[in-house]
Amino acid sequence: ALRAERMARRAMKHKSIKEPGRNITVVTTASLPWMTGTAVNPLLRAAYLAAPDKVDDNTASDDTTTTTATATATATATSSSPKRKVTLLVPWLSASDQERIYPNGLRFETPDEQEAYVRSWVANRVGFEPQFKLRFYAGRYAPDYGSILPVGDLASVVPSHEADVAVLEEPEHLNWYHHGERWTRRFHHVVGIVHTNYLEYARREQQGTLKAAMLRYVNAWVCRTQCHKVVKLSGAVQDLPRETTCFVHGVSPKFLSVGDEVRRRIEETRAAAASAATNAATATTNLANDDDTSSLTADATADQNPVFAKGCYFIGKVLWGKGYTELVNNLITDKASHGGTTIPFDVYGSGPDLDAVAAAAANAGLPMTFFGARDHGDESLHDYKVLVNPSLSDVVATTTAEALAMGKFVVVAKHPSNEFFSTFPNALLFDDEASFSAAVRRALAEEPQPLSPEDRARLTWEAATLRFLDVADIDVTEPFTPTTSPLSPKSSSPSAFARVASGAALPFRLVNGAVRAVSNATDDALAIVHNTLTGVEPLRRAVGAGKRTKATPADLCAFAAEEHDPSVPLPSKTPRQRTWSWRTNAESGRTA
Repeated sequence: ALRAERMARRAMKHKSIKEPGRNITVVTTASLPWMTGTAVNPLLRAAYLAAPDKVDDNTASDDTTTTTATATATATATSSSPKRKVTLLVPWLSASDQERIYPNGLRFETPDEQEAYVRSWVANRVGFEPQFKLRFYAGRYAPDYGSILPVGDLASVVPSHEADVAVLEEPEHLNWYHHGERWTRRFHHVVGIVHTNYLEYARREQQGTLKAAMLRYVNAWVCRTQCHKVVKLSGAVQDLPRETTCFVHGVSPKFLSVGDEVRRRIEETRAAAASAATNAATATTNLANDDDTSSLTADATADQNPVFAKGCYFIGKVLWGKGYTELVNNLITDKASHGGTTIPFDVYGSGPDLDAVAAAAANAGLPMTFFGARDHGDESLHDYKVLVNPSLSDVVATTTAEALAMGKFVVVAKHPSNEFFSTFPNALLFDDEASFSAAVRRALAEEPQPLSPEDRARLTWEAATLRFLDVADIDVTEPFTPTTSPLSPKSSSPSAFARVASGAALPFRLVNGAVRAVSNATDDALAIVHNTLTGVEPLRRAVGAGKRTKATPADLCAFAAEEHDPSVPLPSKTPRQRTWSWRTNAESGRTA
């Protein structure tokens, strides 16, 4: 029986995750109604993975297979059951933690109540009823981290008969304190998706250089032992074992619909302006100022029907590390270089640094207006022309993708986190304070280009799901490339194995198999060490795991989060240092 089970597991490991009948469990670190990226994006990923009539996972993403995609999707839609079974695993919080982070007084007494809320929200967002299963695990909000940590053995929450493919959203976060069965032992295939640049947050804390150096190896350690493959959303995060880089997020149809309306209004405005110019020229052919009258009439028509009535805005959780430091500094520089005047900004967001950011803006005389938290899809934000996001700590900013989908300009830093967006014509990049001012002022002076059908398609969740299914698969035919050292985040070059092969297939397979066996044994040893350390209760408390968080609670509804020790060596998304310091530039005699 054990031999048969091992053979069955080996067979499943060699199957593509695109094949029919796979069970995919998406595990994340947050849940609605907390409107954070790790709550929203995994939810939408699960929705589209479970929608075979929306995504054809056997279809290439180029235009040559459109007909095949349509036919396959239609056939699939008529099937009585979906191609794959999808489960979304999210944290359940006790009443005290719900009160801390859930907005607008939203509270849930049972998981069923929260599930109803989540399903209603996602159905409204995507326009269809997703057919995934929603399951909860016990979580505890850690104020010093500004995030939710799992309580107990999270891998064991999934029944063994459903443990097939696991998608770990934030694999390092989920496994810092994981004690129990390895994900790669319980599941046939485990893919990690890295959302957060934890090293950047660590660097901004006290003793940040040391914390970042330690965290680099801890992240590589847990990702190596718990994942078969790691997908980085951008190159903004550290190197990790078995990594690939691909933007596998998409944009909800709600934002694309706004962009479609913007495109229609731009085309109507242009047509009306051209018509007005033609009529004016015809009516004044005998006047000396025919051309001037035509130009004025066309400009007046466009001005009377602006596509965007508002200027610049920034949206995001109010933390200095989330782009607010860069925004305030850049606006101070812009003000100094433009005779004491700068660009008005509206800011949407809430967070622990709100008062400090508002005070810094007021002290610097910056025209920044703070409106509190708001959904990016709210109609009040549709009329803004320019989203400015100068953050350097993001892996990929979902709000930037949403703004592009709505037909707006986006002004973003020239940074690895924005590499995907840099290919869009409405993305204006800057690399210093001077180019920041130039980019923002250009965006205010010009009109954005309508989103092309090709660019629109790239932003959809359908395209993002296809990209995910492509990069998440493991190609069992490629040479195995282990890490260069047990904890190193770097990977060795496959060219070394190519040199070993040198045309001899059998010796190459033998060497490759031997290296793979050694690396697997190293993985096992590292996993044992990690599991042993995370099983020591005093050590868990000392490093911030919390009190009595090793065991899985028997009853979610009766679970109450315990107070945890204040010693927190890992980075927090809400850094303890919440004061903003002025950087004096002696050469220019200004503050920046």
